Amino acid sequence: MNSLILNKNVEYNFNPFGGISNEEISKILVPKPFINQIINDIKNPKIKIVELAGLKGRGKTSHLKYLNKEFINSHLILIDSTTNKKTFTDLIDKLLFVDSIHHLNLINRLALYKSNNKIILTTHITRFIEYKLANITYKKYSIKGIEFETLKTVLINRIALSSNFKQKEVKLNDKEINLLIDKFNDDYRAILNFLFDNFKL
Repeated sequence: MNSLILNKNVEYNFNPFGGISNEEISKILVPKPFINQIINDIKNPKIKIVELAGLKGRGKTSHLKYLNKEFINSHLILIDSTTNKKTFTDLIDKLLFVDSIHHLNLINRLALYKSNNKIILTTHITRFIEYKLANITYKKYSIKGIEFETLKTVLINRIALSSNFKQKEVKLNDKEINLLIDKFNDDYRAILNFLFDNFKL
Protein backbone atom coordinates (compact mmCIF):
# COMPACT_ATOMS: atom_id res chain seq x y z
CA MET A 1 0.00 0.00 0.00
CA ASN A 2 2.54 2.52 -1.19
CA SER A 3 -0.03 5.34 -1.25
CA LEU A 4 -0.04 5.30 2.56
CA ILE A 5 3.54 6.52 2.80
CA LEU A 6 4.04 9.95 1.23
CA ASN A 7 7.81 10.19 1.77
CA LYS A 8 10.04 9.63 -1.23
CA ASN A 9 13.45 7.95 -1.28
CA VAL A 10 12.94 6.16 2.01
CA GLU A 11 15.51 3.44 2.62
CA TYR A 12 14.09 0.52 4.59
CA ASN A 13 16.04 -2.08 6.54
CA PHE A 14 13.00 -4.36 6.73
CA ASN A 15 9.24 -4.38 6.20
CA PRO A 16 7.97 -1.96 8.88
CA PHE A 17 4.69 -3.82 9.36
CA GLY A 18 6.09 -7.20 10.40
CA GLY A 19 6.91 -8.64 13.79
CA ILE A 20 9.15 -6.76 16.19
CA SER A 21 11.21 -7.83 19.19
CA ASN A 22 10.05 -7.43 22.79
CA GLU A 23 12.72 -4.76 23.23
CA GLU A 24 11.19 -2.70 20.42
CA ILE A 25 7.63 -2.75 21.79
CA SER A 26 8.14 0.41 23.83
CA LYS A 27 9.36 2.25 20.71
CA ILE A 28 6.26 1.30 18.74
CA LEU A 29 3.29 0.99 21.07
CA VAL A 30 1.02 3.86 22.02
CA PRO A 31 -0.20 2.55 25.39
CA LYS A 32 -3.86 2.71 26.32
CA PRO A 33 -4.69 5.72 28.56
CA PHE A 34 -5.24 3.43 31.55
CA ILE A 35 -1.76 1.83 31.39
CA ASN A 36 -0.60 3.67 34.52
CA GLN A 37 -3.63 2.39 36.44
CA ILE A 38 -2.75 -1.15 35.34
CA ILE A 39 0.80 -0.64 36.63
CA ASN A 40 -0.63 0.55 39.97
CA ASP A 41 -2.87 -2.53 40.13
CA ILE A 42 0.11 -4.79 39.47
CA LYS A 43 1.91 -3.17 42.40
CA ASN A 44 -1.16 -3.49 44.62
CA PRO A 45 -0.72 -6.62 46.80
CA LYS A 46 -4.49 -6.91 47.28
CA ILE A 47 -5.08 -7.65 43.59
CA LYS A 48 -4.10 -11.18 42.51
CA ILE A 49 -5.07 -11.13 38.83
CA VAL A 50 -4.97 -8.32 36.29
CA GLU A 51 -6.87 -9.34 33.17
CA LEU A 52 -6.44 -7.81 29.71
CA ALA A 53 -9.45 -8.98 27.73
CA GLY A 54 -10.32 -8.40 24.10
CA LEU A 55 -10.79 -9.89 20.66
CA LYS A 56 -7.89 -11.19 18.61
CA GLY A 57 -5.68 -8.52 17.11
CA ARG A 58 -6.61 -5.67 19.45
CA GLY A 59 -3.16 -5.31 21.02
CA LYS A 60 -3.45 -7.40 24.20
CA THR A 61 -0.13 -9.18 23.70
CA SER A 62 1.67 -5.95 22.79
CA HIS A 63 0.40 -4.29 25.97
CA LEU A 64 1.34 -7.38 28.00
CA LYS A 65 4.92 -7.30 26.65
CA TYR A 66 5.10 -3.55 27.25
CA LEU A 67 4.04 -4.04 30.89
CA ASN A 68 6.44 -6.95 31.35
CA LYS A 69 9.35 -4.63 30.48
CA GLU A 70 8.27 -2.30 33.29
CA PHE A 71 8.90 -4.97 35.95
CA ILE A 72 12.40 -6.36 36.47
CA ASN A 73 12.53 -10.07 37.39
CA SER A 74 9.02 -10.75 36.11
CA HIS A 75 8.40 -13.71 33.81
CA LEU A 76 6.69 -13.59 30.41
CA ILE A 77 5.02 -16.84 29.33
CA LEU A 78 3.50 -17.22 25.87
CA ILE A 79 1.02 -20.11 26.11
CA ASP A 80 0.03 -22.33 23.22
CA SER A 81 -1.92 -25.59 22.94
CA THR A 82 1.08 -27.66 24.17
CA THR A 83 1.56 -25.75 27.44
CA ASN A 84 0.62 -27.42 30.73
CA LYS A 85 0.97 -26.64 34.43
CA LYS A 86 4.55 -27.98 34.51
CA THR A 87 5.53 -24.75 32.76
CA PHE A 88 4.81 -22.92 36.01
CA THR A 89 6.24 -25.47 38.49
CA ASP A 90 9.44 -23.54 39.24
CA LEU A 91 7.82 -20.12 39.17
CA ILE A 92 6.54 -19.81 42.72
CA ASP A 93 5.92 -16.41 44.33
CA LYS A 94 6.76 -14.74 41.03
CA LEU A 95 5.17 -11.98 38.97
CA LEU A 96 3.90 -13.71 35.84
CA PHE A 97 2.80 -12.16 32.56
CA VAL A 98 0.78 -14.87 30.82
CA ASP A 99 -0.37 -14.54 27.22
CA SER A 100 -3.40 -16.47 25.93
CA ILE A 101 -4.56 -18.10 29.18
CA HIS A 102 -7.40 -19.75 27.23
CA HIS A 103 -4.91 -22.33 25.87
CA LEU A 104 -4.73 -23.91 29.34
CA ASN A 105 -7.59 -26.19 30.34
CA LEU A 106 -9.89 -25.13 33.17
CA ILE A 107 -8.24 -27.33 35.83
CA ASN A 108 -4.78 -25.93 35.04
CA ARG A 109 -6.12 -22.37 34.93
CA LEU A 110 -7.68 -22.72 38.37
CA ALA A 111 -4.46 -24.24 39.74
CA LEU A 112 -2.49 -21.30 38.38
CA TYR A 113 -4.94 -18.78 39.84
CA LYS A 114 -4.62 -20.42 43.27
CA SER A 115 -0.82 -20.43 43.18
CA ASN A 116 1.27 -17.88 45.06
CA ASN A 117 1.96 -15.98 41.86
CA LYS A 118 0.68 -12.55 40.90
CA ILE A 119 -0.64 -12.90 37.36
CA ILE A 120 -1.22 -10.46 34.53
CA LEU A 121 -2.93 -12.32 31.72
CA THR A 122 -4.56 -11.93 28.33
CA THR A 123 -7.75 -13.63 27.24
CA HIS A 124 -10.29 -13.33 24.45
CA ILE A 125 -13.21 -13.35 26.91
CA THR A 126 -13.25 -12.41 30.57
CA ARG A 127 -12.65 -15.23 33.08
CA PHE A 128 -14.32 -13.49 36.04
CA ILE A 129 -16.41 -16.57 36.92
CA GLU A 130 -13.20 -18.61 37.18
CA TYR A 131 -11.63 -16.00 39.46
CA LYS A 132 -14.67 -16.17 41.71
CA LEU A 133 -14.44 -19.97 41.76
CA ALA A 134 -10.80 -19.62 42.81
CA ASN A 135 -11.85 -17.00 45.40
CA ILE A 136 -9.26 -14.45 44.31
CA THR A 137 -9.32 -10.71 43.71
CA TYR A 138 -8.99 -9.42 40.18
CA LYS A 139 -9.13 -6.32 38.00
CA LYS A 140 -10.32 -6.41 34.41
CA TYR A 141 -9.35 -4.13 31.52
CA SER A 142 -10.85 -4.25 28.03
CA ILE A 143 -8.36 -3.80 25.21
CA LYS A 144 -10.46 -2.50 22.35
CA GLY A 145 -11.18 0.51 20.20
CA ILE A 146 -9.03 2.51 17.82
CA GLU A 147 -8.20 6.19 17.45
CA PHE A 148 -6.99 7.79 14.23
CA GLU A 149 -4.05 9.55 15.90
CA THR A 150 -3.05 6.40 17.80
CA LEU A 151 -2.96 4.29 14.65
CA LYS A 152 -1.10 7.01 12.77
CA THR A 153 1.52 7.24 15.52
CA VAL A 154 1.98 3.47 15.63
CA LEU A 155 2.55 3.39 11.86
CA ILE A 156 4.96 6.35 11.99
CA ASN A 157 6.90 4.69 14.81
CA ARG A 158 7.19 1.47 12.81
CA ILE A 159 8.38 3.24 9.69
CA ALA A 160 10.94 5.26 11.65
CA LEU A 161 12.24 2.10 13.33
CA SER A 162 12.70 0.28 10.02
CA SER A 163 14.02 3.12 7.86
CA ASN A 164 16.46 6.01 7.60
CA PHE A 165 13.71 8.47 8.57
CA LYS A 166 13.14 10.02 11.97
CA GLN A 167 9.63 10.02 13.42
CA LYS A 168 9.07 13.73 12.73
CA GLU A 169 10.09 13.23 9.09
CA VAL A 170 7.58 10.46 8.28
CA LYS A 171 4.57 11.69 6.30
CA LEU A 172 1.46 9.54 5.91
CA ASN A 173 -1.70 9.83 3.86
CA ASP A 174 -4.51 10.54 6.35
CA LYS A 175 -7.17 9.41 3.88
CA GLU A 176 -5.52 5.99 3.58
CA ILE A 177 -5.39 5.66 7.38
CA ASN A 178 -9.13 6.34 7.60
CA LEU A 179 -9.74 3.74 4.88
CA LEU A 180 -7.81 1.19 6.96
CA ILE A 181 -9.98 1.96 9.99
CA ASP A 182 -13.13 1.71 7.88
CA LYS A 183 -12.01 -1.66 6.51
CA PHE A 184 -10.61 -3.32 9.63
CA ASN A 185 -12.14 -1.33 12.52
CA ASP A 186 -9.93 -1.81 15.62
CA ASP A 187 -8.20 -5.02 14.49
CA TYR A 188 -4.61 -3.76 14.61
CA ARG A 189 -3.24 -7.16 13.62
CA ALA A 190 -5.38 -7.28 10.48
CA ILE A 191 -4.25 -3.74 9.56
CA LEU A 192 -0.58 -4.64 10.00
CA ASN A 193 -1.00 -7.92 8.11
CA PHE A 194 -2.62 -6.07 5.23
CA LEU A 195 0.12 -3.44 5.14
CA PHE A 196 2.82 -6.11 5.41
CA ASP A 197 1.40 -8.06 2.47
CA ASN A 198 1.07 -4.95 0.32
CA PHE A 199 4.36 -3.28 1.25
CA LYS A 200 6.97 -2.85 -1.47
CA LEU A 201 10.55 -2.00 -0.62
